[in-house]
Amino acid sequence: MLVISKILPLVVLISLAASQDSDPDPDSQDCSTNFPGSGPSPSNDTSQDFLAFQNFTDAATLAHTPYGYNLSFINQTATVWNNQTFLDFNEVTYYNVDGCADMCNARNMCYAFTIFFQREPMLDPADACPNPDSTTRIICNLYTSAISLGNATYSGKNESQFQIVIAGSNAYTQVVNITVPAANGYDTDIYDNGAAIDAPLDCNGQNTSLGVTTWTDGKSDAQRCADACNANSNCHFANSYFQNLGDPPHNQYCALYTAHWPSWYATNTNNNASISYSLFQTNGTYDACEPFDNLPR
Repeated sequence: MLVISKILPLVVLISLAASQDSDPDPDSQDCSTNFPGSGPSPSNDTSQDFLAFQNFTDAATLAHTPYGYNLSFINQTATVWNNQTFLDFNEVTYYNVDGCADMCNARNMCYAFTIFFQREPMLDPADACPNPDSTTRIICNLYTSAISLGNATYSGKNESQFQIVIAGSNAYTQVVNITVPAANGYDTDIYDNGAAIDAPLDCNGQNTSLGVTTWTDGKSDAQRCADACNANSNCHFANSYFQNLGDPPHNQYCALYTAHWPSWYATNTNNNASISYSLFQTNGTYDACEPFDNLPR
């Protein structure tokens, strides 16, 4: 598959003395030619006709979901533009979700992508050409975290009188592996039905909870939960559960404790978690003093 990378021009600032015969405002004479995109265009060259073009709808709605991905949204007129999660931009020659998935799979930090048609000007709009003819580009954007319809907030912009708009926008997020993973220095135990630990006060009336850390990037990573526990010298046990909210995103929670609570305290099912597991340190015995341990025998 041919991938065309967009090359940004180098801008050189030159200071010139003002004179009566100096060049006019360069913006007014810009109108530089852009290379054409490979996508189809409606016969009537307006942004409204672009948004209503049936070819874009057909491409988006007929596209299958690539192996290893979930569909996040389909046939939208906006895409995701988030500087914190944006990874890469690629212009491609045709609307190929498998090709975009291959690009994402080849990047260690990539967890999601969008593919869409974008209306762009054939000339850089300026005073001499405020609304030039358009061309259609097909773009794949890659992201470092899960994306959802709620993240699709960029629908284009105006350049002079020219309207850049988006159509046929689909998004896909990688399926998260929900098997119980390993974490250095910890043993793991899985709990039934995604139930989380509901720890009471211990036998001394002490609260063993150290709080909860949350990640909303769509990843499931036991090691970062272990790292959160390692960062607190009082932490010896963690309960991580993975919540699938649909559409994605997926959220990972990591509840930290000073002591290890047995599996029969995993009774909290209010989180609607799809998986819940414990991480308990292997370099010592940190079992919680259960309340009934202080009862008369």
